[in-house]
Amino acid sequence: GKEKPAYQNGEKIAIKVNINGSGVFDDDTSGETQMSYTNPVLLKALLISLVEEADIAPSDITVYDVSRLFPDYMVEMCTEGILAGVNFVDRRNGVADESAPIHWSYTFSGAVNYLPACVTGAEYLINLANLKGHSYGITLCGKNHFGSFINGNTMRPPEGANLHQFLTRN
Repeated sequence: GKEKPAYQNGEKIAIKVNINGSGVFDDDTSGETQMSYTNPVLLKALLISLVEEADIAPSDITVYDVSRLFPDYMVEMCTEGILAGVNFVDRRNGVADESAPIHWSYTFSGAVNYLPACVTGAEYLINLANLKGHSYGITLCGKNHFGSFINGNTMRPPEGANLHQFLTRN
């Protein structure tokens, strides 16, 4: 295969984090919950590495989960100092790229699902695992992209596809 050239200044990077435990049933951005979400210290370490070691401009980096709300303290700690300019996209400001509908392998009823523009406009995508247990076992990155779908149901994407059934059946 043809090897891709190294990162070029100005290329966009999208980082999918798992904010599933924050703002699940309401608009609370305190981050105070019994549920888990990506460790902000791990995220900050990744961001510092990208900025300091890979020489990526913070403004070219977007951290996203379009199904939940980022805790205020997390955004603050990951956009201070050398990280000033890092973008955060959640269910409040996620924009669907309507030229990028998701085509499922089977037909279902419900809204069309789209990828967010912060993903389709990125040259690189980092899928950052949430190291936690789950009622279905450890899912790591396996379900993380549930927060990469935009549709009519901001609380339960992907609407209509009912992907949880494949994890829980039998």
